Amino acid sequence: MSDADAAAEVAADAHADPEALLAGVLAVVAECMAIEIDWSNATLSEAGDEAEQVMATRHPELSAAALGALRWCFTYNWR
Repeated sequence: MSDADAAAEVAADAHADPEALLAGVLAVVAECMAIEIDWSNATLSEAGDEAEQVMATRHPELSAAALGALRWCFTYNWR
């Protein structure tokens, strides 16, 4: 299933609670942003790679696109 198909499936679910979906997304983003990085030994890019790997391990249900978006968010906010 593609990311677009998965998004369409969630959006079409009449029982999907938009507030719960948003809360879930915000919780995953907050979890990603809370990952501790040893900045004395990491560049911003390396830290982004580490954050992406940690989130992939913690959340194997996340797609590559979602993990990439989390990496982008992490590096953007730490720049």
